[in-house]
Amino acid sequence: MALMRGRGGRRGPAAVATLVIFIGMLAMAGLGLFMVGTSDSGAEDRGGSAPESTRPTLTPSPSVSTIGRSKPVRLGIPAMDVDNKMSKISLRKNKKSLQLPPKPRRAAWFDRSVSPGEMGPSIVVGYIDAGERGPGVFRKLRKLRSGHAIYLTRADGKIAAYRVQRVKSYPPGKLPVKKVYGGTKQAALRIVTCGGSMTKSQPPANVVVYARLVHVQES
Repeated sequence: MALMRGRGGRRGPAAVATLVIFIGMLAMAGLGLFMVGTSDSGAEDRGGSAPESTRPTLTPSPSVSTIGRSKPVRLGIPAMDVDNKMSKISLRKNKKSLQLPPKPRRAAWFDRSVSPGEMGPSIVVGYIDAGERGPGVFRKLRKLRSGHAIYLTRADGKIAAYRVQRVKSYPPGKLPVKKVYGGTKQAALRIVTCGGSMTKSQPPANVVVYARLVHVQES
């Protein structure tokens, strides 16, 4: 989500900034989603997750199966030193705007998208930089590369393991909506960032991580 100038000329990561998307929801209906910042704050949550040795490997199986619905509760991205609890966000009452993650150092799952391991794109949103509230959960996104692992632990105890396919940065207003939010023929993950950019030399942008499911560890 790009930084934009708010009232009085003040800049903030989400004061007036909007990420406008038309997302194919469960029925592939178009909805304009405007991300507007909140005043909530929160500290990073770490610890309590399964050790690296118990996580599923990233050796893809040609017969990897999708699974039923269960919300994600924890996000693990070893390459970025992320191992945090997750929040859940939904649409605002106007049904046209999407809530932002309430805590900058927690990613949030959009509950109108599929859950991890289901067919289609599961949408996770999080900050790179939350301005006065500090760095976001994806502050080390510049370290993420194709082939890296992403783990989403679900409420039912299953772990959906994804492999990063690519990381793309898009200028404000240039997000390829159908590519990011449209239906897929496999279980996929889309991490969409708001606030900041991957490096200080870059202008604010929406960075999208594209990943696909390669393994499910049963509980």
